[in-house]
Amino acid sequence: MKPWFGILLVLGILFPAAGMAQDWNITGAGARAEGFGGAFIGLADDATAIVWNPAGLGQLERTEASAVGRYVSETTEFQSLLPSDMYTSTSSQSHFNFNFASLAVPFSAGSTNIVLAAAYQSQLDFYSKFTDINKNQVERTGAATTITPGIGVRFGSVFMLGAATNIWMGSFDYTLSYAAGGTDTFSPTFSGLNFAAGALADLHGLSNPIPLKIGVAVKTPFTLEADADYNFGGGAGSADVEIEMPLMVGAGASAQIGQNFTVAFDYEIRLFKDRKITTTVSGMSVSEPVSDSDEDLNQIRVGAEYLIVMKGGVIPIRAGFRTVPTVLANYEWNRDSSNYYPSGRVSGKGYSAGTGFISGSFALDFAYTREIYDEQTWTDAGLTDFTNNYTADRFSLSLIVYF
Repeated sequence: MKPWFGILLVLGILFPAAGMAQDWNITGAGARAEGFGGAFIGLADDATAIVWNPAGLGQLERTEASAVGRYVSETTEFQSLLPSDMYTSTSSQSHFNFNFASLAVPFSAGSTNIVLAAAYQSQLDFYSKFTDINKNQVERTGAATTITPGIGVRFGSVFMLGAATNIWMGSFDYTLSYAAGGTDTFSPTFSGLNFAAGALADLHGLSNPIPLKIGVAVKTPFTLEADADYNFGGGAGSADVEIEMPLMVGAGASAQIGQNFTVAFDYEIRLFKDRKITTTVSGMSVSEPVSDSDEDLNQIRVGAEYLIVMKGGVIPIRAGFRTVPTVLANYEWNRDSSNYYPSGRVSGKGYSAGTGFISGSFALDFAYTREIYDEQTWTDAGLTDFTNNYTADRFSLSLIVYF
């Protein structure tokens, strides 16, 4: 097998142009944060703070252990509207993902609260299972995961700082079973290292209290490496893949209105512009943009929570909204070159709702999120040639136990 052919196959596996697209919007975890639409940088007041804003760990006063599971159902509908090639195909898939687990332990030193924590997170879920238009069976299982030790420190009643280290690992297996017989396989193993830092100011701790928190969080850029074995068309070999992951900077605020109502807002910048994925097969290397449109993936997240206080515990009611930027692009036909070219990034919307039950010894939270976008629309003189509409439904369940 020629090296360039192997490179094209690897790029198609990691960054599929059709079917189930890979989500590169790396965020935190937890059903409570999910119910807020992901607006958690300026709130970060539970055990999931380590992956949202590690400074928020400084708010914890009791040892907390948490676990998060997620069920994902995805559907794409591809439509070809060319006069000579009109058809529609729909692909659906669903799976369960153990998304997150953490342990946070606080210590007091005078007016300083120190919290040590460690977490596991499934960061990039590569699951995909569908049948393509040629009746071939495509399946991907596995994820790029992280182990994250971290620390949060609260100085007095207002200011908090935190830091964390993300140790990347994990793997996935790709199998393409041809309807006519034969199988292609690709199995990468991931490695990488990056750091996160955050700050949080709780203005409720001022001598003249203001029910407002303001937070910032930074994740350093790094190279996610994948060492893979493959077997394409009967030809076996190995590939080295380097994915340039971007600097991520977020800011958020949360405000408490009365005793039971909280609103939150986040804005996060993910500098994917100019980030490359480099694939090397048999000494030959090719680099391509991580983002088809070569644009950043910046995101807005807003959410709210109302607490219904009862004698035996508290029932929260949550709702949220977020924009959903993707690494995909719309494409426009160029008659002079007889080719399609990127014409702006594909972006969508996400809507969340959540509830749960909070007692003195545990918190059980549930969230539902729907994300939608039109994946890659090609046009010529205002006429649509192809569309790929994507919908994802996510159900998250979190358990936090207090000790």
